[in-house]
Amino acid sequence: MHTEGQLAPESATEARRSYADLAGAARTVTRETAKAMGFDREEYADRVTEEVRSTARDALFASLLEVRVGDREAFETWRTDFGGDVRVMGSGDVPNVAWHVVPFGADGPPTRAAGDEGVTPVAVAATFQDEPAAATATLRRTVFGRVYRDVIHADPVETGAHTAEPPEDEDEDGTEDETDAAAEAEENTQ
Repeated sequence: MHTEGQLAPESATEARRSYADLAGAARTVTRETAKAMGFDREEYADRVTEEVRSTARDALFASLLEVRVGDREAFETWRTDFGGDVRVMGSGDVPNVAWHVVPFGADGPPTRAAGDEGVTPVAVAATFQDEPAAATATLRRTVFGRVYRDVIHADPVETGAHTAEPPEDEDEDGTEDETDAAAEAEENTQ
C-alpha cells in the first residue's frame, strides 16, 4: 500500500481554506493555457469566465487529494480498523483499490471537523484491475463532486473560497494591466 497526493483536510474549514489557497494557481494555469492557445485580450475576456477559473480550481483541488492505493487485502485490513462509513465504487472481483478518507464526514454542519460529536468519517473507494492512475483520477473527481463541492461552497467562515474576484495581476475585464504587459514585452526583447 502507498499514499499519493497532498490534501487530506481534517475539517470542512480546512478544506475550504485549501481550496481558497489554490485561487492563484488556478488563475495562472488558466491564463497560461489561454496564452498557449493564442487568445488575444478580447477572446480571453470573452471566453475565460469565472466558471472557467472555478473549474480549474476544482480540478486542481481534486487532483491534489490524498489517496491510498493498495491491493484488496491491504484495503480490507485497513477497512476493518476504520471507524467510519466506506463507500466502494466498482467491482468486488478486481484485485486493487484506491481510497480517500474524509475524516469530517460527508454530512453535517458546514463547520464540522474530525472527532466532533456526531461526525462519522467516510471513505470513498474505487476498485481497479491494473490502471492505478485512471482509478485515482476517477476517485478524486468523484469524491470532490460527492463531498467537497458542497463543503467548499458553504463557506461559513468567509474564507472567500468560492468568490469570484479578478486575479491580482488582471484588470476587471480579465486582461493584464499595462504595467505587466510592458514588463513582459521588455522581458521578451532581452
